[in-house]
Amino acid sequence: MDQLSDEQLLQRAGDGDAAAFTELVRRHHRALIQFAYRLLGGRDMHAAEDLAQHVFLEAWKRAADFEPRAKVTTWLFRIATNACLNRRRYLRPRIAAPLDADIASPAADGPANVVGEEASHSVRTAIAALPDQQRAVIVLRHYHDLSYAQIAEIIGSSPAAVDSMLHRARAALRDQLENTRKNENFPQDSSPRRAEYK
Repeated sequence: MDQLSDEQLLQRAGDGDAAAFTELVRRHHRALIQFAYRLLGGRDMHAAEDLAQHVFLEAWKRAADFEPRAKVTTWLFRIATNACLNRRRYLRPRIAAPLDADIASPAADGPANVVGEEASHSVRTAIAALPDQQRAVIVLRHYHDLSYAQIAEIIGSSPAAVDSMLHRARAALRDQLENTRKNENFPQDSSPRRAEYK
């Protein structure tokens, strides 16, 4: 099974091959749990695990209908994004909590490096406070390193709209982090570097 592509595994799963689907789950379950945890705002690891299980249940049910116009990972992230946003709408009255440091360790070029490690908690908190779509594109781009085209496919938009959402999200993060620096006396970064990491 290791030699089969995700698309081949999903095709076999669509024909009822449970072992092929188990391999697909093994390949992607950690990334989907981390994604769900981040997008839900770091409230509850159990909720993220439940949501990832829901995603795989949906994928199993819909495997026979999968059309390989997009990558399997893109398809799984689309299911996960919709499930997360639906759950966040249901939980909207609750206040977003900061993302957990162990789960939300960003990629080397991710948003946490905008102001350095001393402010990574503030970055996670700022991301958790973004509007749903902006949070989704930030997480997909900077924590999962997906292209604009893949993100557009996941959220049902265009690459240009993704670019615009990322621009607005980065501006909001930059403003909030500047305010946090001032209010909490974070060391000022003397380099001319700005929060541009497209």
